[in-house]
Amino acid sequence: MLRWCCYCQQFLGESPDYQNLSITHGICPACRTKVFEFTEADLKRSESIRDMQHQLHEAGRRNDLGAAQRIIENAVASNIRPVDVLIGVIAPMLYQVGEDWKRGAMSVAEEHGFTAYCSEISIGSLPT
Repeated sequence: MLRWCCYCQQFLGESPDYQNLSITHGICPACRTKVFEFTEADLKRSESIRDMQHQLHEAGRRNDLGAAQRIIENAVASNIRPVDVLIGVIAPMLYQVGEDWKRGAMSVAEEHGFTAYCSEISIGSLPT
């Protein structure tokens, strides 16, 4: 499972079951000291990350790599770390696509196309 800080919205690492790419939430050491100081800005940051994931998913359904590039550039410019985009946004999208395929909501061709899109944005859009 992917561990994610529910306060600052950053990737914390993985925990068993490593094949399960769903997200479990925790609190990072920095946020643990200010647990009860959750602000409106923190909430807006969480919402912006959720919106970014939705925008990337929609761009993927259209195979719009240019839009994906702009979305990721905006995320990084707003201080979202590339690892958080990759692990907290792209990996869960891939997991959901696999689940959609398993239940028949997506064809094999659509699943392969979306996977190729995610591979391309992961390699080509994220700064190193």
